Amino acid sequence: MVLLGNGLPSFYIADLGDMSFTLGLSGWTTNDWSRAGNFDLMAPRSHVDLLTQENVFNALKETWFGTTTELSRKLNLDTATISASLTSYTQAGRVIYDLNSGLYRVRELTQEPLDMKQLRFSSPLEEKADQLISEGKVKTDYSIKMMFSISGER
Repeated sequence: MVLLGNGLPSFYIADLGDMSFTLGLSGWTTNDWSRAGNFDLMAPRSHVDLLTQENVFNALKETWFGTTTELSRKLNLDTATISASLTSYTQAGRVIYDLNSGLYRVRELTQEPLDMKQLRFSSPLEEKADQLISEGKVKTDYSIKMMFSISGER
């Protein structure tokens, strides 16, 4: 079983000998799967320029599959940059992550590639929010504050 994090899908991999079966389950009871399903809001955002993303994708296309470590060595880039680049191409429908083998694979879903610039943000408001965070005009606090003690008192 693979858990991606709180509120994200869980995946079960069944080893069937000559093949494996991967089942992904969402905890959501209602979701409009014809839309983004707001998964894009949960996906980590990393800033990798389009040229670097393209170089990573082209390196993957040479062998059709590979790990972040292999591509990192080949391109002399850190694995976080490789992963962020491939995540962008996954969201664009051009790469798939094979959970069972830990590999990224080239998989073109459309005849004409989707514009990567248009896929980055789901709205102008989201783009503006990202810009404000990048410029340091907004600070995020990820700390967890306990509001109740074990006895139920504040």
